[in-house]
Amino acid sequence: MKIVFGGVRGSYPTPDADRLRYGGETTAVAIVGRGGERLLIDAGTGVRRLRPHLGSPSDPLTVLFTHYHLDHVAAVPMLMPLFDAGRAVTFAAPRLGGRTVEDVLRTLVGPPFWPIPIGRMPARIAFQTLEAAPLVLGDLEVRWCPVEHEGGCAAYRVDERGGGAIVFATDVEWAAAGEDLRREFVRFCRAPNPATLLCFDGAYTAQEYPARRGWGHSTWPEAVAVARAAAIPMLRIIHHAPDHDDATLDAIERALRAEFPRGTLAREGEDLVVPPPPD
Repeated sequence: MKIVFGGVRGSYPTPDADRLRYGGETTAVAIVGRGGERLLIDAGTGVRRLRPHLGSPSDPLTVLFTHYHLDHVAAVPMLMPLFDAGRAVTFAAPRLGGRTVEDVLRTLVGPPFWPIPIGRMPARIAFQTLEAAPLVLGDLEVRWCPVEHEGGCAAYRVDERGGGAIVFATDVEWAAAGEDLRREFVRFCRAPNPATLLCFDGAYTAQEYPARRGWGHSTWPEAVAVARAAAIPMLRIIHHAPDHDDATLDAIERALRAEFPRGTLAREGEDLVVPPPPD
């Protein structure tokens, strides 16, 4: 299984010269299974970088949403697979904030926000409200867990049969989560075995967080603590704050690696093969 980071910036794009090394596009990642399964998690502006990884018009594509804030859905109307005639594209998410994924996308993709209603796109589009049972796509099994964020948000775990497992948790305010929600998330990361890779919101430093309390995001030391609690060996920090330039992110990464040697900040365009767990 492979994960490709199309966009790792939070809140809004930052196409500034001093923010390009880590990337300025907002959240979008592709997951490609060994059997050719194609998943897209979120559709921020980083989608444009992922086009080569979303497969051909004959490949089914499943698009998962963590939540519906604009930095995670802005590129849905321009998602190129929607323009492939007859291509099977499924949009899936649990019910978030009382809304289904179909409710949200029929509002977002159509007037007055977009000229073409989603029902007129050439692809064969389906909507799926995720329940407690896993979503099985070939050799990939997808589960979800609620996390603390205003309006509702879901983390996803993707396990590959005979391979590794990825947990993707953006837009999490760990400090605001209750103990029950924290325990549930750690169990989610550990069962049926510890995930191989944790992608976790680390928008702030510990020093920055008090002034940003309630904004819906975590610190990178909290991401380290979660990875340790869940016994996950690999960590990627995601949802970089838009006011963090490359020099700031370099300093954060140095501090992160000193604390967690197999942890780094995710970079736009990074292509990472997730190995199976050790025997």
